[in-house]
Amino acid sequence: MKKRILTGALLGFAILAYTQNSQEETSIYDEQALSRAEITHIMTDASYRPNYYMSVAHRAKISGHEEFPENSLSVIKNSIMLGVNLLEIDLKISSDGYVYLMHDDYLQRTTNFLDIYPGTGTGQDNYGKCSAYTWEATKNLLLKRSDFTYSEEKIPLFRDVLRYVKSNTQAILNLDINSEDVFNATWNIVKDEDAFDIVIFKTRGATLDAFKNNYYDALSDADKTKLILFPIISGKIPNIPQYYQEWENSKIPKGYEVSFRNNSTAADTILLNVVKSIRTTKRVRVHAFSTLPDNYKGRYKGNVNINQCCNNAFDRRGDWEFLLDPFIEGGTEHGVDGSIITDDPILLDDFFISIDKHN
Repeated sequence: MKKRILTGALLGFAILAYTQNSQEETSIYDEQALSRAEITHIMTDASYRPNYYMSVAHRAKISGHEEFPENSLSVIKNSIMLGVNLLEIDLKISSDGYVYLMHDDYLQRTTNFLDIYPGTGTGQDNYGKCSAYTWEATKNLLLKRSDFTYSEEKIPLFRDVLRYVKSNTQAILNLDINSEDVFNATWNIVKDEDAFDIVIFKTRGATLDAFKNNYYDALSDADKTKLILFPIISGKIPNIPQYYQEWENSKIPKGYEVSFRNNSTAADTILLNVVKSIRTTKRVRVHAFSTLPDNYKGRYKGNVNINQCCNNAFDRRGDWEFLLDPFIEGGTEHGVDGSIITDDPILLDDFFISIDKHN
């Protein structure tokens, strides 16, 4: 994301211009924007512009722009127009194999599913499990805004979003995928669209051997060069240091997303020492997930579906200073130095500028 100082009038004008002319695809910041190649270089090379940290729009949204539903094409266009070129999106798959943008495992929170299919199933199935419905049964559902009012917008197919981003923007899509079937289908779409440089793939506990056998080894040399892969390293992985070292020895990852939440236990220390190892090696960067600092504890209530509620544990991922300095050393040498996924990328970008980490 670029440095920018906007008055309220300019920001209002930009939003008005966008809403009045939905056909206008060029951002008012285009002349200042980083190219996709530059974004990738910064994001994946620890030695290149080391003081340039980046923010990623969580579910492609910017806090305060609630008129755009999460994981929609309109929210992607709006965020890009406002200067955010790293967008995290969530993917699910229909029963007949169509990959589309959706955060929850169920359709009820973010669409009008219950209006269209009242009294369907029992228990959690009543909420419309994504994988239980065909694309034909899903594609005409209307997306809800964050205040649960209906928009006129429908669920976008991943392939359509990928084509739009590739052809019309300099943006990169950070893919949040929670199952192997979705990962496999998404991988095939990206390969078909020659778009390995447009997305960030992330593995969740996959071993190096499994990833190579199932995906990587079949790629052309050109696609291997384009591939942006961030293995996710979390406390759920057994023998974390060995897991990291196997991946690092392969030189396949272009970065790591490390899920550290605190610094108070032995398990926290193991994760943080991996962060320190990544930083000390100075090959790639450390990336992380965050959210607004004042609402992380319990944020899942009303914000994701029934089977994911609730997070009541003390969790410091909402503290940006902690993510940059988890050892509380008064510096930033052993924390995140890449990108942070956040609900407010503009505010985070301003924070980076304030500490001289966006240049």
